[in-house]
Amino acid sequence: MVDRIVARVKKLLSQLSSNGVWDDYIPEKSNEAKIRTLFDLSRGNFLDLDDKTWNDLNLFSLMKSMDSCRTGVGRQYLYRILRNQSHSNFSDGDKSRDVSASFENNKKSLHHCFSPLAKVSTSDSTKLLFGSAPVNPTNLLLSLIWFLVSVCAMFLSILLGSWFYIVAGLCVALNVLYSFYSENKDSLSQFDLQCVNGIRQCAKRIRQSTGSNETPKNPESRGLGLALSLMQFSQSSPHLIVNNAAYIVNAFTAYDGLISAICLPVIHRNLSSIREDFELIGSLDSHIAIQAYLKSKPHVSAVFTDEKKLTLTGVYHPSIDGCVPNDVSSMGHSLLITGSNMSGKTSFVRAVGINIAVANSIGICFAKQALIPRSVVISSIDISDSIAQGKSYFYTELERIKYIIETVDSAHSLNICIVDEIFKGTNTTERIASAAAVLNYLSKKYLVLVTSHDAELYDFTSTDYQPYYFSETDDLSAPFDYKLRQGRSSKRNAIRLMTDIGIPDEIVLEARSLVLKSNDNVV
Repeated sequence: MVDRIVARVKKLLSQLSSNGVWDDYIPEKSNEAKIRTLFDLSRGNFLDLDDKTWNDLNLFSLMKSMDSCRTGVGRQYLYRILRNQSHSNFSDGDKSRDVSASFENNKKSLHHCFSPLAKVSTSDSTKLLFGSAPVNPTNLLLSLIWFLVSVCAMFLSILLGSWFYIVAGLCVALNVLYSFYSENKDSLSQFDLQCVNGIRQCAKRIRQSTGSNETPKNPESRGLGLALSLMQFSQSSPHLIVNNAAYIVNAFTAYDGLISAICLPVIHRNLSSIREDFELIGSLDSHIAIQAYLKSKPHVSAVFTDEKKLTLTGVYHPSIDGCVPNDVSSMGHSLLITGSNMSGKTSFVRAVGINIAVANSIGICFAKQALIPRSVVISSIDISDSIAQGKSYFYTELERIKYIIETVDSAHSLNICIVDEIFKGTNTTERIASAAAVLNYLSKKYLVLVTSHDAELYDFTSTDYQPYYFSETDDLSAPFDYKLRQGRSSKRNAIRLMTDIGIPDEIVLEARSLVLKSNDNVV
């Protein structure tokens, strides 16, 4: 037992930096529920990708690849940028690039600016700044009286001598209950207030480093600075000695409850200036991360058009190493893409979707040339059944298609729709008929990219659809070249894959004979 305690203490001490601050904790790095806090609180203020499309395109994975943010504020801001499809990030990004240029060769200055928030969890403080205020915050007078009574009780217990342990124990019990009461009433903790203090310090350092005099002016900002300075001596202090001392003091006096009662009203009177600080930090931190990521990824500035035209030259999937680039051009037509299993259909439409989303959010594409219609992408790619909800695969897909159709009917602008393997969860006859009817309806208003194994769809879809396909090679060591070709696919490989994976020959031969009976051809 003693050995384990000693080992634990050594581990904790090893995590301290030279200035006595915890050094290895990066909060919320992969916790999407926390990272999306800012986006959720500002949702509805701009066009954004819906959750299903965001997940279909694996954009959170892309965001994590981009994420070299030094603060949780920057991380939340980066998430919101990628979900925002209204092009409003472009001017904001230009300003941030100008500011970040001054940090390009000065990593020490950059670290100094962001250090007040480097190891701080920010999602709860974001709720404090952008969510609703507590309805009935803890009363300052009540907190002050409680603090003074606690202090007097402790002094009396020392004077009384034999009563010390009884009075001290009673004070601790009552202060613990009071702390729970005040924290639940205000819906925040000392760490949220410490984060607000960090935001103010961080923004101040950025303005000083860039020589900016655009500090938000507010007659009460001086009071805010004084109130938040008290957080340096609370149990949320990042300094280990102050942190532990504050825990002890708070146990006997409810000191942190008094700090909350002082700080919270002042914060709400200064919300606009604190939000400006938040936006400054988030914009700078996130755009520095974006620029760092793009240095290793070939890209081009997207050109936008109001017409139903999409041209991508050398487009690739940024999250696939060694991804084969492809060209695609649609001058007013939708795309029906067929091809063999594992030939690259789904990865390609995902790549197109990602590039459209990234073009709308930060103005670039992972391609050599990009002409993008002003639009929002919507998709149906990753579909799964739900045993808990009693929904089959096909029923879940129908629900998604219904949502897409309703979006078509209510949209005031062009949208790009991506559907992978449409209606594969039902029988062949009804799948082809239903898919053709849906696709013909969608193409009237959407630019549609749809993949399917059913080459027969070409015969039932309207002339709005251009045929494209992926195919396999004759090289067994490299069976696919992952190149998109215009035209109709004539090859299928399902039965050949049965052979390659080791399905018994008896089964494979019978499958081939059954195909021949249906007057089809197998390669």
